[in-house]
Amino acid sequence: MNRMTMALALLLCTSFALGEAGDEAKDTATAENKAKQLREGILAEAAALTDHPWAGEYRSGDGILTRQSLLLAPEAGYLFEWGGCMGLYYRNYGPVKESNGRIRLSFTLKNKGELGASKGIPEEFVPVVWGDQHYLIPAGDLLGFCNTVNEGLAPEVRGAFYLVRNSDWKKPTAGLPLVPEQFQPYLLATPVTAEITDINAVTTRPTRGGWQYKDTRVTLNAGRKTGLLKGMRMYVVEPEDRYGLFLINTVEESSSQAVMSVHERQDGKVKHPPEKGWQLSTRRVWPKSATQQLPE
Repeated sequence: MNRMTMALALLLCTSFALGEAGDEAKDTATAENKAKQLREGILAEAAALTDHPWAGEYRSGDGILTRQSLLLAPEAGYLFEWGGCMGLYYRNYGPVKESNGRIRLSFTLKNKGELGASKGIPEEFVPVVWGDQHYLIPAGDLLGFCNTVNEGLAPEVRGAFYLVRNSDWKKPTAGLPLVPEQFQPYLLATPVTAEITDINAVTTRPTRGGWQYKDTRVTLNAGRKTGLLKGMRMYVVEPEDRYGLFLINTVEESSSQAVMSVHERQDGKVKHPPEKGWQLSTRRVWPKSATQQLPE
């Protein structure tokens, strides 16, 4: 890691820590003792439950700027901790309830919403098995998980996005994940490719901080017949020196509509707007360097 990268990492870590400074309940002596007791109790119960479908210790994150840990067992409950290079940012714990294939958490401390930087933890998870790996997927992000699988990211990269059982981090996957039935059509056995055949409406919308998003709607020459569904993501694969993420929002039998959203520059332009003839794929071209700083 060079000096500039280290400086940026420190700045981000400091920002995260300052953003969490008001959460005084997470790191008192009482909270630390409670977390220690919970951790020991949950791990002991999980170890005694041979081949339990979801009990155990899970983690996600890049291991540097952010790291999430979720320990849970049916009787002992759960302990969630989110931290990084500046220490502990957030913690919560409470009982666990399983119903209809979902795991529901009850919060003892104030929860801040969805899993992620400064945002707490989801209320419901769905256990998902993929080969020898066990995931806990936020119930509201099963489509996002399917898209991530379709993108072909390495298991180490997927672990940066989603909670994986700690002991499964390096285990192999096989076939497709066992997601709930309604999401199975979103998992692709082979990547879908498409070409931009037309550039449609271009609109702008405001974002936080005074920025503007420019949304470019395009037509693709692939649709339901090749496996595309609303909500799927596609990426530019040709030309090789262009980048763009396209979200499918309308699907016909042999065509579809997609949107590429990017920040405008100060002059109101986009550096590389989409063009006819661009080749897209549900399989993402991922740089090898992306996996170099992930946790062991």
